[in-house]
Amino acid sequence: MKKTVLITLSALLLLVTVGAKISRKQRYTVGTVPYNPPMEIVAEEQRIIGFDIDVMTQIAAAQNISVKFVPALKENIFRGLIDETYDIVISSLTLTDTASSPEVTLISFSEPYMEIGEVIVISEDFTSYSGLESLEGLRVGTLRATPSKPILEERYGAVTQEYELPEAAFEDMARGVIDAIACDLPLASRMVHLNDEYRGIFRIAPEQLTRTSYVIAVKKGNTELLSTLNRGIEKIKDDETLENLIDKWFFAK
Repeated sequence: MKKTVLITLSALLLLVTVGAKISRKQRYTVGTVPYNPPMEIVAEEQRIIGFDIDVMTQIAAAQNISVKFVPALKENIFRGLIDETYDIVISSLTLTDTASSPEVTLISFSEPYMEIGEVIVISEDFTSYSGLESLEGLRVGTLRATPSKPILEERYGAVTQEYELPEAAFEDMARGVIDAIACDLPLASRMVHLNDEYRGIFRIAPEQLTRTSYVIAVKKGNTELLSTLNRGIEKIKDDETLENLIDKWFFAK
């Protein structure tokens, strides 16, 4: 009798262990809007690549889960989570941008995987740049509705010029109308590293003017998956994987 009980308990333990392993290896579908380089990009053969894709791939590897990326429309990105078309969304989501979404009460967000906001773009010829204090008295382009304008004026003594379109600001800097541009890091990287017209002409200064929190979304109530993502985020931060990805996608020439 005791032998039978022990065999039964051992079998149950084996089933639980196998079940746990299967759960950890579950494949999750990840929705993303693949038109915001370098965060999300459609590459050859319709492959989706980019910083966010690498981040999610590394989180999955750290947590021993499998992920599949699928393209989504920006206007339906949260609806796809709610109706379970996909399990996860990583798509340049910031806590500021998502706050106004009508579906936000049905969504849960991870801990921030990146906290990087506006940076300064300068000409490669600006050899005297030694930090944000170097902008005192200089002409700095800013984009409408960004928080950097008062910071530049009041803290660093810059003279700001506001632009509706980033392309206009970069064109003016190329012509010498302004000395620098303040914009968020993904935009700066796109214009400096992915734009043939400006590659090798401009560079991104390492200092940050503001901080923006980038997060991953899941359907509200999916606490187990959210915890898995948060553990993965913590791990790729601790082992410098995230720092290496930031250098690769935003600062590498």
